[in-house]
Amino acid sequence: MKKIILDVDTGVDDAIAIMLGIGDPTIEIIGITTVTGNVGVDRAFENSCRIVRYFGQEQKIPVYYGARENLFERSVRAFEVHGEDGLNGMLPDLSYNNTKRPAITWLIEQIKKFPNEITFVGTAPITNLALAVKLAPEIIPLIKEVILMTGAFEFPGNVTSTAEFNAYAAPIALQIILDTGFQSLKLIGLDVTTKVLLSQESINKIQDPETCDFLLALTSNYRKLYQRLYNLNGCAMHDPLALGIAIDASFCGFEHVQVSMELKGEHTYGQTVLNRHTKNKNALVATSVETERVINYLVSQLNRLKIVKTKREITKLH
Repeated sequence: MKKIILDVDTGVDDAIAIMLGIGDPTIEIIGITTVTGNVGVDRAFENSCRIVRYFGQEQKIPVYYGARENLFERSVRAFEVHGEDGLNGMLPDLSYNNTKRPAITWLIEQIKKFPNEITFVGTAPITNLALAVKLAPEIIPLIKEVILMTGAFEFPGNVTSTAEFNAYAAPIALQIILDTGFQSLKLIGLDVTTKVLLSQESINKIQDPETCDFLLALTSNYRKLYQRLYNLNGCAMHDPLALGIAIDASFCGFEHVQVSMELKGEHTYGQTVLNRHTKNKNALVATSVETERVINYLVSQLNRLKIVKTKREITKLH
């Protein structure tokens, strides 16, 4: 069974990625690390704990408290997408284990404990992993694979015209990762994630009524935003796609290229710059995606979920 560490800043699609990790029986989420991004790390930690508990996994999947701020970088949040609390008002009263265990020391310990076994999936600004490799560079060759939801390579950004959110929020950290020389580094950017849309029709295929209602409510504002801004039927599954690649890399086609970060430009800060014309290639960038197959896979795994811990009725926002 593949061992996965999931690094999140839990908003809506991070929450769905956690749910996917719980649902898929072929993988083991050995822990979740949280970081400032869509929301502050306190809220990301709370949201992750609540999702894990809501689906009855708090004894199996520990949640760890990571970096409060990104490395010397700009403060940016995504409240307009995920709501002020990151989950669009869902689960505000659900209690959880609030012991804030430190993420970065745990991350280093686990990579050393399971050499060449761990796949690290990052769906947030990559501050935690950058700090870990700076503190303990000996872990670099011990990580089996790093998969990041980050970047906009030949596609417009979603924070500025050139920069994707996770890359823009922590470009120095991302450059550290790009310079590290991991044995496998895959970057899943907006070029492909924006094509994987979760619609109301797809959610309605989930057979458990409580899980279906929860997902409809959780994604309601997110789907409305995509309808209003892009006239699209559904919201992008950025983070679930990154986890999906850890499970089945054939969901995407990849190109081996060099990626570097723009750190000085007034209008291009945070851009992921792609270079095909060099021998110094450092990443596999996703360039195509089998959209229908990904959505079918996502729905099939979400169909395995059962809500087992709740303290109140879901307010149906759909």
